[in-house]
Amino acid sequence: MDFNMIFPNLSFTSKEYRLLCYMAEHIDHCLSIGIRQTAETCYSSSSTLIRLSHKLGFSGFTELLYFLKFKLLDGSNTIQSNLNIEQIVQVIPDDGFAKLKTMIKDKKILLHGNGFSQLVAQYYYNRLLMLGSKTSISLWTDFDILAQQNHNKPDVVWIISKSGRSHYVINWLDVAHKYQIPIVSFTGNTLSPLAQQSEVVISIKDHNQYDDNICFSTPFFGYSLLAFEYLLSKL
Repeated sequence: MDFNMIFPNLSFTSKEYRLLCYMAEHIDHCLSIGIRQTAETCYSSSSTLIRLSHKLGFSGFTELLYFLKFKLLDGSNTIQSNLNIEQIVQVIPDDGFAKLKTMIKDKKILLHGNGFSQLVAQYYYNRLLMLGSKTSISLWTDFDILAQQNHNKPDVVWIISKSGRSHYVINWLDVAHKYQIPIVSFTGNTLSPLAQQSEVVISIKDHNQYDDNICFSTPFFGYSLLAFEYLLSKL
């Protein structure tokens, strides 16, 4: 979990960062044992935890823990078994379905995903091929080299990214803008650079939006597959 991204105007010592990581990973346990035992477990002191809480803008240790529990983890770190797909997928803008239908049938699509998103991109690629779509996939991180060497330029780029803000994604956004290629994004963060620069956004519910390093359990990638099948059923 990147606390420098959550609190961009603050800097942390290595000790403070270690304390935050421990509390984020053991929220319920820290709430149960209280500030003194938490401090002892971390080889720290209650006063240090209080100062850290105040530094982050909270009245005290307990408020900080509840922020971690309900804000960062969206109130839950569990995955529900009974899903309503329309509650976890949103197409932006309102005419997004119509645009997607045109893009799948008539456009040359280039798919990209990095890290775990590569697996999702591969699934999308195989499914689109089965539908007869003009689809290719690139796992390259340097889109600029690909665009320069590929004379068969895609009509649209589909990017899958949980955070929508990694430096790989930013690079692809810059190149897509350079070559005036529209973007369709599948992301868990509608406020990310990826979502803001996409012609169509498939917003997928993400319980842990700040967990860029995938430290916690996340349904995002599973939801991404469900979202794609849901979209196909509507097109």
